[in-house]
Amino acid sequence: MLSKNELRALVRQRKAAHPPAELREMSEQACRGVCRSPFWMAARSVLLYHPLPDEVDVTPLLDKAFRAGKRVYLPVVTGACAIEVRRWAPGTQMRTGAFGIQEPTGADISTEECGRIDLAIVPGMGFDHEGHRLGRGKGYYDRLLARTPHAHLMGVCLPFQLLREIPHEAHDIDMDSLVYSEMP
Repeated sequence: MLSKNELRALVRQRKAAHPPAELREMSEQACRGVCRSPFWMAARSVLLYHPLPDEVDVTPLLDKAFRAGKRVYLPVVTGACAIEVRRWAPGTQMRTGAFGIQEPTGADISTEECGRIDLAIVPGMGFDHEGHRLGRGKGYYDRLLARTPHAHLMGVCLPFQLLREIPHEAHDIDMDSLVYSEMP
């Protein structure tokens, strides 16, 4: 089995083989898959994210969720190992965060409100069919998802991010479902 660092390098290499237009098309396809999911349809609240360049671009889902009457939340990196959850709506004041992504300003939501999030859409460097997620190695999402104990955890990825097997450690949080696009 490849190590997590070897798997990250493999995913980066696979991504480099796809032109930007193809990556956009695959992200759009993955977003359509999320919207067809019964978990998306049933959710009253959803944790989304603003993507890094190598993640599925789920930004179209922000407005879709809001227009559908869902409460929308975004993660915010606040320190070397700290991450918060903040509410988002159109017009929310945003700032460029630690990793160059847009994050809402304001206060962290309460533990109680975090516990009421129905669905978390989760990025990753890779996923396997057992629900294991390959992150970036800092544990941000494992700490974040531990705050959403009742949420359905849905990993989203592009087809080249599907891996046969990912090394799994006790602190790693598994996904409940996985949505991915097909190769164009």
